[in-house]
Amino acid sequence: MSASRPTREQEEALERAIAPLRDAFREKLPARVADLAAALAAGRAGDAAQLAEAHHQAHAFQGTAGSYGFDAVSSAALAIEELLEGRLGTPRASAAPAWRELEAALGRLRAAVADARR
Repeated sequence: MSASRPTREQEEALERAIAPLRDAFREKLPARVADLAAALAAGRAGDAAQLAEAHHQAHAFQGTAGSYGFDAVSSAALAIEELLEGRLGTPRASAAPAWRELEAALGRLRAAVADARR
């Protein structure tokens, strides 16, 4: 048995239902970026738990942003996640990531968030 495609009316109803959630997420974007930046800064200072937290935040950020249709935000968060991937739990984890690359990726995330809020 194959699933049928939703009707136009069903798609519009779903969009109306999701719109308030999407708008609330959009409003929280700057705070989420600030939290991620703080976790990255603590990780850079040597806090391995905060580096792991930054990885978790970037992963959750990219998934939620993508689900709500903020593709550029999702891609920018994914870049941060990938830069952190595989570097957790290594000796001197705070030195492992390429910090210049992470700072550039964080800048791209901030720009994507600014665009999404317009």
